[in-house]
Amino acid sequence: MRCGRCAFVYPRASRRLDDPIQRDSDLIPGERYRLIAPLHAHGAGRVYLARHLVLDEPCVVKVLSTGDPEFSPAACERFKSEAKAGFKIKHPNVARVLDCDRSGDEWYFVMEYVDGANLGEVVRECGRLAWTQVAHLGIGAADGLSAIHAVGLLHRDIKPSNLILGSDGSVKIADLGLVDILRGPQAGAGSPNGSGYGTPHYMPPEQRDGRVALDERADLYALGATLYHLLVGHPLSHGRGPLDYLTGGDERSPVDWPRDVTPPIPKWLRQIVEKCLASDREQRFASAEDLSAELSDWFASAEPSGADWQVPGIGTPRGVVVLPFENLSSQATDDWMGNALAEQIHNTLLGIEGVQVVDRHELLSLLGKMYAEQPSEVTVVHRLDAAKRVGAAHLDDMIDTDAAGEENP
Repeated sequence: MRCGRCAFVYPRASRRLDDPIQRDSDLIPGERYRLIAPLHAHGAGRVYLARHLVLDEPCVVKVLSTGDPEFSPAACERFKSEAKAGFKIKHPNVARVLDCDRSGDEWYFVMEYVDGANLGEVVRECGRLAWTQVAHLGIGAADGLSAIHAVGLLHRDIKPSNLILGSDGSVKIADLGLVDILRGPQAGAGSPNGSGYGTPHYMPPEQRDGRVALDERADLYALGATLYHLLVGHPLSHGRGPLDYLTGGDERSPVDWPRDVTPPIPKWLRQIVEKCLASDREQRFASAEDLSAELSDWFASAEPSGADWQVPGIGTPRGVVVLPFENLSSQATDDWMGNALAEQIHNTLLGIEGVQVVDRHELLSLLGKMYAEQPSEVTVVHRLDAAKRVGAAHLDDMIDTDAAGEENP
């Protein structure tokens, strides 16, 4: 949901934490965790929302067994590396690993449950985020990276879907499945030359072609690419095609900022993102601490105006949308009149100079999805939020309110 005052996006209410899935002894590690529902898995292993039966707290359980299609000795080693890395890092901006063990032919580890949604899902549903929220999230993500780097580890797969936006607006780095050791005799053991793994849109040139051993600045490039994605609504696109991402063909390409997006984004924020995205890693920030400090200093000195908090085309709605009127009579044959009346008002408004009328079919499609997901929870507030997403500042339909503020169809 997008806040109408500050344009920040907050995840909707979390899924239910009861009604466990059909119990299957092959999937339950020990007797301490009850699986509730499967979650989308990244990499090897199966991921479940679960509950600790003794502590009565939600958690996330990741399981890898010899029966999994993704199972291999290398996958098993990465699985255990992820668990070890997550346990070493104790920071509010990194999802914690709480437990790890082996049960029969299964390895499992348990992570803290974060009530929220990954930023990849958030952008797909809500579009680009307000620059103020992106700067805030960037500070938290940089602080989390600093904690990861402080224990001698490299994440290697920072991207929107690996950053969890909490219901309180905080951010946590998740999915340490590609973590690598930065220094010492085992440095680079996660993969040959530290390359070959990761997500192309967010990989720096040196990670794609394996020319040099990776260091902290590879994660800073990925975070810069992530911030760009959050600001403009789509990943950074360089080069002439997919092969350019694997061959480093985008090294000389400048960062492309869409003209319809850049005006509200302050120059200092764009310059910080561009510095993270420098092809020559010597031109990037030296550390995650430096990046966090730079973002914090600029953000603290910025005094956003009302317009600065908005998102172009999303946070600054100017139109009006007319929804079909509800038939309150007992004659079902008169239902058509609600649509006809809305159509007449819509067409009349189209003829008034200076009035922007929004296509109601786009809004109805969005509302239909909301009703399908939470039919009993869609209120006037939800409808107004949906209207803002399609560019309407005013919503005229069959809804009225009484003195108590309740819906009164």
